[in-house]
Amino acid sequence: MSLQDLLGRDVRFVFCGGKGGVGKTIVSAAIGLWTARHGEKTLIFSTDPAHSVSDAFDVKIGNRLTQIDEAGNLYGFEMSSQKVLEDLKERYRDIIEKALNQFLRRGLDLPFERQLLHGIMDFSPPGLDELMALSKLNDVLTDYEFDRVIIDTAAGAHAIRLIELPGIVDEWLETAFRLVKKFENVTSLAEVRLFLLEQRLKLKRLRESVLNPKRAVLVAITIPETLGISVVGLMIKGFKSCGIPCQDIIVNFVVPSDVKCNYCILRRRGQIKRIEETREKFPRYNIIEIPQFPQQVVGIESLGNFAEVLFGGGCRPKFSSVRAETSKSIQHGIAETPRLELQDKNLVLFGGKGGCGKTTCSAATGIYMASHGKKTLVLSTDPQHSLSDSFDQEVGYEITPTKGVNNLYAMEIDAEKLLKEWREENREALIEIAENATYMEREDISQFLDLSLPGMDELMAQRELQRLMKKAEYDLYILDTAPTGHTLRFLELPDMMSKWVKVLAQMHSKTRYILQTFFGRRAQRLQRKPEIFLEQTMRDIDIMKAIFKSRNTEFVPVTILEEMAIKESERLLQTLTSYKMQARQIVCNGINPHNPDCPYCMSKREMQQKELQSVCEKFAPYKMVEMPLFPHEIRGIEDLSDFGKILFEGQKQA
Repeated sequence: MSLQDLLGRDVRFVFCGGKGGVGKTIVSAAIGLWTARHGEKTLIFSTDPAHSVSDAFDVKIGNRLTQIDEAGNLYGFEMSSQKVLEDLKERYRDIIEKALNQFLRRGLDLPFERQLLHGIMDFSPPGLDELMALSKLNDVLTDYEFDRVIIDTAAGAHAIRLIELPGIVDEWLETAFRLVKKFENVTSLAEVRLFLLEQRLKLKRLRESVLNPKRAVLVAITIPETLGISVVGLMIKGFKSCGIPCQDIIVNFVVPSDVKCNYCILRRRGQIKRIEETREKFPRYNIIEIPQFPQQVVGIESLGNFAEVLFGGGCRPKFSSVRAETSKSIQHGIAETPRLELQDKNLVLFGGKGGCGKTTCSAATGIYMASHGKKTLVLSTDPQHSLSDSFDQEVGYEITPTKGVNNLYAMEIDAEKLLKEWREENREALIEIAENATYMEREDISQFLDLSLPGMDELMAQRELQRLMKKAEYDLYILDTAPTGHTLRFLELPDMMSKWVKVLAQMHSKTRYILQTFFGRRAQRLQRKPEIFLEQTMRDIDIMKAIFKSRNTEFVPVTILEEMAIKESERLLQTLTSYKMQARQIVCNGINPHNPDCPYCMSKREMQQKELQSVCEKFAPYKMVEMPLFPHEIRGIEDLSDFGKILFEGQKQA
């Protein structure tokens, strides 16, 4: 089967979604290129905070509408949430400032209140990537007309959160309308009402266009592995709950059927089982198998070849004419390369582009370290958890002993549960701060506190990590992080939270001045809860900053030897350097074996070895840890144990 019938459907918006590393960006780019070449004006819009559309086309796109092809039918847009937020603030700054002025108490220190307003407006809360993406997409579609819009989403749960946002924003607007109605008899809030009506109209337009079940579809993408298939099920369910249907499931990176070498035959044998499971699990869907290309799919020409396979079904990827001897000068025996070294570390974070093997490295490192006497806890901070699939046993939201390995524990953080607990724990303090600094009453503030908040996964994960490390019950903590963009948001949280606490402290300082003026020493008892909350939160932030910069903490980037993954690793390392976070070694995962009689293996290996040389030159100060591509899915304690031995001891352990 192919994706050919997509062209005949009355569909304007195509969401490409799945687990990280399954090829969402390549599929998005190929669909966009195909529709553009068939005469449709097409936009490829990336909502992933770590954009890859530029890398896929080998064209600089960025946060602007950019023409990609010479014919003028294909355009790209990589949305910068921070830039969009700044533009949004600037557009509505006067209205928002007037509105907030209506609610803040006046008459005591107007310049102070102005300063506080600016502090609030300069604050960037977490979770804005998805919200700003929808806002910007709405603006682009208002200004320009496209026949097709291909949306390259963030991985897994983040894509589901994107389409759930309109419902969440609608709750925010409804609460704001109730508040305006309550206070409009006291003061004029006409501009505020107009502003809220404008946002509601934009939301309605978004639902009628981008999220219209009659005009939008999900194209689900997976690889022939258990976790990828599991995520596809969650994606289909999540999009269906918001009314967006799915008919097509693309199974990417399938080893071709005519391979001859034992290594490729073993890989294909395992993949066929997973493809059969996919067909059984999704019997009424169009399952499209896409062969793994021996060369990188980057640039217009190779994307065109990929699109031919995707839509034509009968085409095959071309092998480069490689002989074994051409690779001899660049052979690197994995046994001879440096191995991963994590002595004296008590916190290790594995991160990188989706699908590079972060979870496998995290789980395998946990097993290796636990078997060498370290009491170890492996934590998943990705909302689309995969530790259970990797260990092949249930890992809960509570700390769970790992079966078959002494000293090893695992946990998949439940951000929603932790957020609920945090709200209840700090509700009174937050209400007191807001109640004393504004005209809002307890009931109003409580309603705002109960609203859904996107982007709290990283915040709650960091809070839980800090709490667990404070207890010091484990020798080593290992973090299996979300894909790059969301991991960077996780790392920048301490600085962002410092600004948040500063704004709250400014709000509270005015109340403290009034209380001390009228009540003297008794004021300390009257402001005890807010004071404790602010002091404790600031201490926790300082502790987290110290942990991230500690010599006992290390970030280990994981990549594969493909151009898009390497570019993302380069951006990740630049950010880690700016945060002064220790990173000394890079895991280069999935290196093909040297099989001279197999044109597929040798073509792939030739490409990888060229990239490896480039990586070694580009990342010269870092130690490169090479890992082979296993001929089977790495799942369960035995497989992970083997992976860990190679990761830390070398090829002789394979």
